[in-house]
Amino acid sequence: MSNNINTELPTVNTYTDNLFELSLNALPVCAYICDAEGLITFYNQKAISLWGRTPKLNDYNDSFCGAFGLYSLEDKPIDHEDCFMDDYNESYKAAKELSYTESLLRNLINTSQDLIFVKDKNLRTILCNKKYAAALNKKPEELYGKTDIENGWPVEMVKGNPEKNIRGFEADDKDALAGNVIHNPCDPAAVNGETRIFDTIKSPLINEAGDIIGLLGISRDVTERKAMEDDLTHRATHDGLTGLYNRSVFEQRLTDEIYRAARYKHALSIFMIDLDHFKYINDNHGHRAGDIVLQKFAQLLESLIRKSDHAARYGGEEFVVVLPETSREEAEDLAKRTCKKISEYTFEVDHKTFKITVSIGIASYPVHAENLQHLIEVADAAMYAAKKAGRNQIKTP
Repeated sequence: MSNNINTELPTVNTYTDNLFELSLNALPVCAYICDAEGLITFYNQKAISLWGRTPKLNDYNDSFCGAFGLYSLEDKPIDHEDCFMDDYNESYKAAKELSYTESLLRNLINTSQDLIFVKDKNLRTILCNKKYAAALNKKPEELYGKTDIENGWPVEMVKGNPEKNIRGFEADDKDALAGNVIHNPCDPAAVNGETRIFDTIKSPLINEAGDIIGLLGISRDVTERKAMEDDLTHRATHDGLTGLYNRSVFEQRLTDEIYRAARYKHALSIFMIDLDHFKYINDNHGHRAGDIVLQKFAQLLESLIRKSDHAARYGGEEFVVVLPETSREEAEDLAKRTCKKISEYTFEVDHKTFKITVSIGIASYPVHAENLQHLIEVADAAMYAAKKAGRNQIKTP
């Protein structure tokens, strides 16, 4: 409910209540309600402008016992014929006469598979559909007048967590209240204990006077679609067997790094790696064993290079590594350590063990080449030189 409703008093948190209150807050004039004893039970935002202060609920007003008042900002009562209600009971009666329209609206939002919700300026839920409430294992009326945290949404998802790249509901809510339409195509939310991904749009609710009185949110569950998109993206950029980047991504990364090296005047190196005698494993133990060895090798290679480096499968048993900001001398030192670690590693497949060595060719920018194709050719030639020299070693031009 809005900030001028005393939630400690007994209230009927129904859809009609909330729609009625939202409508009054949208009016460009002062509106207030007094009960039969003259105690103020409701006022809209324009009332504060008229009175020059925020009144206290249950303030006594003996002039308006049981009254529903509409005033202009000049403190002049609006003529009775222009007022659609003249007391609280009549206002409720008139609201109920709109039940057919409300029923259509209620059925519309409740049959939607999207999560639909409305919040006031204090970020308290004042309307929502059944789908939204069901995400919290609750009924809509149980959520009204409460913040997201009070309604059971995890604090991390409400407040955000930069370390986990979670922006948080509140950040988008505040942007919407600032007058912006916010589209978050990847909005995580915990639904019944499971993290789901939503495509969420939040927009400000604006009354006739142009004032923002709340926000409307619509969230569509796109978990399965997002998983499918991520899988397609991964397949397009990664090798299906090893999980490393594929050749296309390697060439794009190398192109990017050559551009950076040229712009900032620093070095760049690449490895071209070939597994020695790999054909023996395929021929004597089968292609399945060979595939497993390639997978394990890819994992080992990633563990040996730096986080800033980019490893990829170039084809067959050949692998490449892009080494940003790495001179020829630094690349040679890293290649020697890598070659040694791989030779010491024992690969196990179906209770069989294998020892593998590699031949590594190194090429550096701008010492050996200044463009992508030439750099790859130089590294490839160096790798074959290492194999001809007896394998299990590194070579530079």
